[in-house]
Amino acid sequence: MGCSRADRTDRAQRPAAMPPGGAAVLDAREARWLRKTALAERFGASVLALALNIPGPDKNLPGVRELLADLSACLDRLLAARENPGSILHDETAHGADGPYRLLVSDMAPLELKRLAARLEEEHPFGRLADADVLSPDGGPVSRRDIGLAPRKCFLCGEDAALCRARAGHSTDELRRHVEATLDAAKAASAAACRDRRRRS
Repeated sequence: MGCSRADRTDRAQRPAAMPPGGAAVLDAREARWLRKTALAERFGASVLALALNIPGPDKNLPGVRELLADLSACLDRLLAARENPGSILHDETAHGADGPYRLLVSDMAPLELKRLAARLEEEHPFGRLADADVLSPDGGPVSRRDIGLAPRKCFLCGEDAALCRARAGHSTDELRRHVEATLDAAKAASAAACRDRRRRS
């Protein structure tokens, strides 16, 4: 990629037995939030957190790590394609009870980084499962509204996802079946792409 990479780490390997749901997920989310804000403060720069929208208590379904890796590769391509991609000051991946994620610190302006994150969510074939959040250098979240975009839509009905979630418009089982089907489709697409690359090589 056309950006410099400093301080890249893989902070954690997924334990053999990952406790699903409950307090473990809440604790992992809190730890990730604290890590993001600490990185913003340490580098005085924007932070992009790339994770997955997985409903239900188990955030580590089969295929989630592969999909995150594919989304990450797409993010790298979007960065490299920019006329001025900026510098990556820190880049790490980790896996916890809340699923796999990537934290990237960039000297790009926070609104520009959020626009890039929104492109990933909207243009990747399975971007609806992507959750790409951006923090400004002062640790404040940058919203889609800040860049003039509408809220994200529900997996199933296309309504405002936050409103649909608030009124419990769909059961966890409905959402889960949709996500599992999407993960299966993502795995099949990745396998087909690998076969195509082998045929051309």
